[in-house]
Amino acid sequence: QRQMCIRDRCCSKRPINNHSRLQKTVMQTGGLLEGIKRRTTWPSNGAANNESFASELTLVIDGAHLSSNTPKSRSFEAMTATVYNPKNVVKKDKNHHKIHTKTVVASAKSDHQCAIKSLIKQACLKQGLTKETTLTVLTDGAKNCWSTVVELQSACKKIITILDWFHIGKKFKNTEHLILSHYQEDFKKAKWCLWHGDIDKALLKLKMIQLAGDTNEKIKGLIRYIKNNRSHLVNYQQREKNEEVFTNQLAESTVNNLVNERQKHDKRMQWSRGGADAMLQIRSSIQSNDWLNDWALVKKDMYKQAL
Repeated sequence: QRQMCIRDRCCSKRPINNHSRLQKTVMQTGGLLEGIKRRTTWPSNGAANNESFASELTLVIDGAHLSSNTPKSRSFEAMTATVYNPKNVVKKDKNHHKIHTKTVVASAKSDHQCAIKSLIKQACLKQGLTKETTLTVLTDGAKNCWSTVVELQSACKKIITILDWFHIGKKFKNTEHLILSHYQEDFKKAKWCLWHGDIDKALLKLKMIQLAGDTNEKIKGLIRYIKNNRSHLVNYQQREKNEEVFTNQLAESTVNNLVNERQKHDKRMQWSRGGADAMLQIRSSIQSNDWLNDWALVKKDMYKQAL
């Protein structure tokens, strides 16, 4: 009877793509994908598909915290980057634009940013980075975001770093409801001053609100945020007038599609760093519209390992 029970279980139908098999495949595919991206060399003109040099490129760097499945830490950070040529931004309607061609990379590794730095550089080269390129970098102001582009200074003509207006607006919105009614006008003027590049006047108005008795942590945090990123603040109104990039809102949907939609919005979902990183490699390839080509390269590497 025991032998019959074992035989029945062994001969019963079982799904090929079970959880263990899917996990193993994702880990293997993600690891091979990252290796391919980091070692790929682009044509001598510095761009993929024989595109011309890029005189300008926009690089958007962002981070997201994912829930950890290990007891040592509650969460860990994944970093994402989107690189595109401003010429590849097309207008959908009066208020909406779309990035026609872009390269997306990501990493969840704890390796002192080695992986993400390498992937960002390769992504920039793919989009046409040369020593004649002006690279505009937008981030949310986190130190680890700014540090990822230091090594690109020698690879391009100039780097313009900008604290993304989208995140500035979010900071003000999250603080607005805590400001006393008779200081609301000054609070709005502080934001207006920042929009026009008058940093000192904006800080003066915020400090006045703080000294007047509204000393909650939110207003302190807002002042600290502006001070810490002072060198990355610009005249946003002027850049908008000149039709120059000043916000990463255009690329923000990439972060949502890449990380939040699959890995963050479901609060019960927890990840290991290795699993999250492997998934990010696959999803970033899909976001870059490179999956068919990347998968063909991954299969070649898989066959080599099988031999």
